[in-house]
Amino acid sequence: MNEPLRIEVLIDQPVSTNLHDPRHGATCAYCFTCRLASGDILCSYRAGKEKHSRDGILLVSRSTDGGQSWLPPVVIYDGMKREAPDGGPESVHAGVVFELEPGRALALFKTVETSDTESFIFSEQGRQLRQQFYVASSSDGGRSWAPPNPRELPASPRDHYVGTLPAVLPGGAFFLPVEATGDAKEELVLGTISRDGGESFAPLYSCAHDRSGFVSYGDPRLTMLPDGRMVMIMWAFETRSEQTLSPVRCVSSDGGRTWSAPASTGVAGQIMAPLALDSHRMLAVSNVRTPPEGNRIWYSADAGETWNADAPLELWSAREQRVTARPLRDAQGSAAGEKIWDALPGFTFGTPELVRVDEQIFLMTYYAIVNDVTHIRACRMRVELPE
Repeated sequence: MNEPLRIEVLIDQPVSTNLHDPRHGATCAYCFTCRLASGDILCSYRAGKEKHSRDGILLVSRSTDGGQSWLPPVVIYDGMKREAPDGGPESVHAGVVFELEPGRALALFKTVETSDTESFIFSEQGRQLRQQFYVASSSDGGRSWAPPNPRELPASPRDHYVGTLPAVLPGGAFFLPVEATGDAKEELVLGTISRDGGESFAPLYSCAHDRSGFVSYGDPRLTMLPDGRMVMIMWAFETRSEQTLSPVRCVSSDGGRTWSAPASTGVAGQIMAPLALDSHRMLAVSNVRTPPEGNRIWYSADAGETWNADAPLELWSAREQRVTARPLRDAQGSAAGEKIWDALPGFTFGTPELVRVDEQIFLMTYYAIVNDVTHIRACRMRVELPE
């Protein structure tokens, strides 16, 4: 597959207001986006002083016109105002919003206590801080939110992270991927099912885990094929060296209970978010931190088994701080050599998500730095697929 996609960028603009108005956080990052049955689009994200600061709140912005414009954000949860017998203020780490059924949306997010503001969340000291998993609900399509309820993930490792859009299953259940840390400090991906609207989550299934501890898997992203199969793509890296590998793909044919062994996608990248167009064709957006750094879009004609790795198309260019939509040749590069955990605070772009607006119009949301401000952006584009 060496024919590039053809893309016309219609608009690339801020979603979060903090690029021009810091009242909703000096830094906005870690966005997750979904399209509702009504056609509206919701984009949730974390706002705070920094990407991992201990003052994060969870916001959601809405577009009623397919990503052409965005309404002011709504607060899903501000734990900095929390006062309770079991603990004081807490900071949102990241959260996702999705529609479980028409008109009913759920927000899933993790919080971290604010008692130690200096410890990096992914340091050993930071991992010891009290964390809580919450579920909040909205009965009006995300316009307003009820107070969240704490939830448990039974039998999960101490360190686990919820930061992936779930897949809604037949009958109203949903499958939720969970990233966790194993005994050898390796990252692994589990999954769980809620059959009662987010009241409970059980059991836990293994999705991707190298039990030798040599390879870590994280930041899973899901898409559903028309026949009910789920395709999951994950960031992969060597645990000790933290050397990035190509993202890997797993498939489940039984609602997330069992998964195929991780197989390399053959492309350069870290987070890679797939979007099934039909039973065979698939698009994906990814962030790439080998030159030229930025977000790219990929195409597969076989449900994600192979990708146009020799002809990717650049979207966001980190160097130029704009969307270029230009083909890249010989741009695979080598694996990123920097230490992932130490480098996270310095990442200048990331968490791309892709939503289909209509037959040819797609929307990519992501965070990026422009004019020294980390904020959420949305690129609305017309995509012409290969013949």
